[in-house]
Amino acid sequence: MTTQSEANATTIQAVLAREEQRCQAISNQRWEELESLLTDDLTHVHMLGRQEDKAAYLAGVRNNPRTVTRKDLQVRVYADTAVITGAMTNTREGREDHARVTQVWVRKDGQWYQAAFQASRNA
Repeated sequence: MTTQSEANATTIQAVLAREEQRCQAISNQRWEELESLLTDDLTHVHMLGRQEDKAAYLAGVRNNPRTVTRKDLQVRVYADTAVITGAMTNTREGREDHARVTQVWVRKDGQWYQAAFQASRNA
């Protein structure tokens, strides 16, 4: 029998694995894989406040390759919704941008998809 805490730990690991997959897809320019990790109604808010839908986000990231790393991630699970908070570093053309990020992931048909992303530049 699986306990509630074991089920929650399994869910957290699944969400973190999808976030790692998203970071690797961006870093390795695997655009179809990245697209498959996002909901069709994605809202993506960049560090400087620009908001994009899924199509605009994917077009922008394709034209501006980067390496993405995450750390200090915390996950809170609410049924079929998970919220990830933590640090992010974008590295492109030798320059690093550091941010705090909040993401919303939703479970559909047993799989997790990113539905919202909000980054705030670290001071």
